[in-house]
Amino acid sequence: MINMTTLCTSHSEFCRKGFYHTCKLLGISSLLLLGGCASFQSNPTELSVQRQIERQQKVYELTEEPQKQEKLTLKEYEALGDRYLIQNDIEKAYMNYVKALAIDPNKISLLHKQGKILGKKNRHADAEKVYRFLLAKSEEDALAYEGLGQALLGLKKIKAAEDALLTAIALDDELWRAHHFLALIYGTEQQYGRAVKEFKKALSYRPQDSSLLNNLAVTYYLNGQYAEAEKILTILTRNSKDKKVYNNLAIVCVQRGKFEKALSAFKRGTKDEAYAYNNIGFEYLTHRRYKEAIVALEKALELNPQFYPTAYESLEKARKGLALTTATLKEEPL
Repeated sequence: MINMTTLCTSHSEFCRKGFYHTCKLLGISSLLLLGGCASFQSNPTELSVQRQIERQQKVYELTEEPQKQEKLTLKEYEALGDRYLIQNDIEKAYMNYVKALAIDPNKISLLHKQGKILGKKNRHADAEKVYRFLLAKSEEDALAYEGLGQALLGLKKIKAAEDALLTAIALDDELWRAHHFLALIYGTEQQYGRAVKEFKKALSYRPQDSSLLNNLAVTYYLNGQYAEAEKILTILTRNSKDKKVYNNLAIVCVQRGKFEKALSAFKRGTKDEAYAYNNIGFEYLTHRRYKEAIVALEKALELNPQFYPTAYESLEKARKGLALTTATLKEEPL
């Protein structure tokens, strides 16, 4: 099974059953900008965010080392948080952003950074509060709509997430992440044409992004467009060491009957050759190519006997399949 990767969550998290309602872009924009944003103006949201900041500030004061800390300015706390964020130390980055927000709870740049880190920490409900707080301040904040869409995806509120993301790109079409998230939604809803369109839009702003390219290839695969998927994945493997990409290419090649190329890709995408031969052996078996399956599975067992339980079971099926096929051919009249 090919896995579709995302920036914030896995493909399977957003799968759901039933008809996926879609609206025209202008209709959704009008709904959220005019009607939907009324809820953003409520004082409880603002109080909730302020209390969250105060609570987090107290937590960090209690957990800090008992040594005298020099008080910094808001600008210095934010710069220090940015530095930690670049180093991918999100806990220290978050701590400094919270300290800065304690000085000015309404600083827009800090609120955006807080929301982003809350998303990274999978605290989607808290992130949603921050982005709604931002939208209460400005209904034209495209990045806040994008962040809100991501938070709602994390909360599995798929339709609301789609609405927020569509509003984001209506305000700023260059938000490639919003296009990516929309593509993931449409892909999980099996609306592959729409998913491809959104992936291509995201790639128009990030043409070298390997995750976007891989996900576009996966979407082509799921839609039965194997040639397009193979083309993209083959190009990706020229400069990628990501095993996921090689495994995806192998599975696509199997669907196109290119078993030798699939085996080569499996060798690059698995721990060792034994895994590769076991995988291709199973694929041969699935496609009733019993002779090739037997050769591959015997090779897997020769290279690594630990495959004995699973590989031997597949090997026995291949042998029985070959025997049955041979017997059937003998019984057929000339």
